[in-house]
Amino acid sequence: MGAISIWHWLIILLVILVPGAAAFLVFAIKPNGPNRFGGVPAPAGFGEAVGICFRKFADFNGRAARSEFWWFYLATVLINIAAIILNRMVPLGLGLILPLVLLIPTWAAGARRLHDINRSGWWQLLGLTLLGGIMLFVLFVQPSQSNDQASVF
Repeated sequence: MGAISIWHWLIILLVILVPGAAAFLVFAIKPNGPNRFGGVPAPAGFGEAVGICFRKFADFNGRAARSEFWWFYLATVLINIAAIILNRMVPLGLGLILPLVLLIPTWAAGARRLHDINRSGWWQLLGLTLLGGIMLFVLFVQPSQSNDQASVF
């Protein structure tokens, strides 16, 4: 093999710098300021959380408690598993249609969850990459921020 070309160095830099810069943006930069997305939401049980998220299926405003988001996420996983099993028994296309139907409510719940930790809903775009998905998971599990301890970015 020959020497390492400029393209190899560019790939190495991209693999090291881009995830490092993304992690820095997500976790290190925390400017001070009040939470701009409203008051602290109350925790919700399974049925209540699923009901709230389906009532607000396209509402990307406001805040969602950690319990509300995770109960709804569990419900979507269970609904998708049931659709896949049903699709294996009777091929109606539910395994393809139902995840698409649940996509907008899941995005809306994710945006409201990110608002609860005082982040923009656009941070969900991190989930398009593997490393970004891990960082997004870490953001989703953070506790709610009240108005006096919030950071805005």
